Amino acid sequence: AASVHTWNSKEDLALVKSDYMNSALIFEHIKSILKKANTKPNAITNDLTTPSLDMCQYLCLAQGQVTLYEALKMKLNTDQSVATYTLISQIAAGAADLYDKALISSQESIIKVNPSSKAYGAHFKSLSMLFKARAEYLQSMVDRKKGNYGNEIFRLIRCENMIDEGYDFTKSNGKQSIHMMAGPASLGKNALEVFKTLKRTTKQRLSSVKKENQKIYHEKIPDDCDKIAGKNMMSKNIRDNEGELVALPKEFLPESLSRPMFASIPK
Repeated sequence: AASVHTWNSKEDLALVKSDYMNSALIFEHIKSILKKANTKPNAITNDLTTPSLDMCQYLCLAQGQVTLYEALKMKLNTDQSVATYTLISQIAAGAADLYDKALISSQESIIKVNPSSKAYGAHFKSLSMLFKARAEYLQSMVDRKKGNYGNEIFRLIRCENMIDEGYDFTKSNGKQSIHMMAGPASLGKNALEVFKTLKRTTKQRLSSVKKENQKIYHEKIPDDCDKIAGKNMMSKNIRDNEGELVALPKEFLPESLSRPMFASIPK
């Protein structure tokens, strides 16, 4: 999906989100089928083990969450309401949470035997750190709009620290770091570039609000601020309110698939 669509319009983003959602749903159905069949671990390949399927599923959910973030970001401007900035901050934090879950799955021993597992883990960790920093910056905008300038300063300082840590970690992965994309290649930015841009924006606003606070507001800068609660907009589409697995679209069911090579098989 990410390679076919440009992510440059809400229509494209809706299609990409749907594709990632269906992919995540497929992984959930595979897990369900294996569980019902009481499949023994030694009867399946590593890529069909629960940790592997979980990792792939959480990655799809995280990417789908990122499309929601990008869709909201398209209409974001300084005139938007507190509620809008709060929502996009929570969605960014939710994306970070999903990347963290993919990271945890990637550290399972059944996956770590694969040489590429280190690259998976680094990718998930880098993007998690990026979206945590994005969420913190967006939450500082909420504080700004509410007139809580002390809180805004604290969050901007914390955001700068998050950016520095994320940038250093991402850069430590050498050549692999240029392939850590915050979305598809069509957006044209890898995580390192996004960290740099966010650092410039954060630094400029922090410098400005510190001066304003010294001259005008005189607000105390707190020692801490509440952690941002992530809003997971994707996982709720895996199971319904009764906990039942959501059905796959008909086109993904085995009976809907046909292969011409089978047409000539004798009955």
